Amino acid sequence: INENNFLKFGSIQKIPFNKIRAITAKRMVESWTSIPHVTHFDEVKINHLLDLKKQIELIDKGKKVSILTFIAYALIKALSEMNDFNSTPDIQNKVLIIKKYINLGIAVDTQKGLLVPNIKNAQNKTLKQINDSIIDLSSKARSGTLKPDDMSGGTFTISSLGSLGGKFFTPIINHPEVAIIGISKAYTNIDI
Repeated sequence: INENNFLKFGSIQKIPFNKIRAITAKRMVESWTSIPHVTHFDEVKINHLLDLKKQIELIDKGKKVSILTFIAYALIKALSEMNDFNSTPDIQNKVLIIKKYINLGIAVDTQKGLLVPNIKNAQNKTLKQINDSIIDLSSKARSGTLKPDDMSGGTFTISSLGSLGGKFFTPIINHPEVAIIGISKAYTNIDI
């Protein structure tokens, strides 16, 4: 980039990428240019999930239950049935490598950049274990205490806009995965 093109309009500030942002940028460019991206948007009524969330939180006071937990649980069941989405293509050898395990990545926005730790063998976990894993991995990501193993071996990723709002977006697939699901903020009928 020739910064003189910007300087002719006014002053600029250059902030170097930290290691996480540099790796993320490199991987996103690789993913965007090597994996065909197709987007499908849909809306789902989740009133029953909101009611269930409240009931669980009443039973276990002080325990946060995320709607993301229910989505992750349903996604794990779907990936078990539709395992083409839990795979990696080996283009050179013309084979699709289908993984018989699900290491579900949860994208976490941190002050240092986007991190994607994953829940290992998520197909063997209960709803409570998935919820606890999401809370634990998100907390570790934000505090900078993730270990390399927490970030490796993902097979499918959930990216959630959550509290940022908005209804639709196109997340970039986490290479070498073949798909990603983007979840937006939950709205009640009154909000729409």
